Amino acid sequence: EFYFLVAEKAIRKGRSRDRRLSARVDAQADFYHDRIKALATKSALDRNALDDTLDEDMREQVLVCSIAEANCLLCTEEPNFVALFEAASRFNHSCAPNATVESNRATLLVRAAVDIQEGKEVTISYLPKGLLADSSSRRQRLEMGRGFLCRCLQCKDEGLVAPVSESEV
Repeated sequence: EFYFLVAEKAIRKGRSRDRRLSARVDAQADFYHDRIKALATKSALDRNALDDTLDEDMREQVLVCSIAEANCLLCTEEPNFVALFEAASRFNHSCAPNATVESNRATLLVRAAVDIQEGKEVTISYLPKGLLADSSSRRQRLEMGRGFLCRCLQCKDEGLVAPVSESEV
């Protein structure tokens, strides 16, 4: 069973008493909204810092946008279409992924690209395949677009990841 949310704009939780007419739909929307809000944010945004600086509506918008930027995947071969699939957002990125993502605007399938041994992590690429070749540009795209510096095995093998000092462990 897959849980997903598709949006072209940031989704805010409506506050109007007329927001929905069906209690079932209302409960389902709240469930998905809460699941999405629990996802990671871009650049590990400090959610508590938002409480002190923004009003409630703006805080919600910034939070949801940060979550969307950190977790959305391309959902078609056409440019400019992304989707946020809650389950797929749990997969870690690798510049040499062992699985691929196939999706359209409503569903997503993660398919093994190679034989994956039991207990080994399944990884996907957050970038389109064509952007994986050039190491410096892919790392820059991940840092600017997703808010993290890639530390995958491919980047380590290419000497792009500085060794971790004991103080960072």
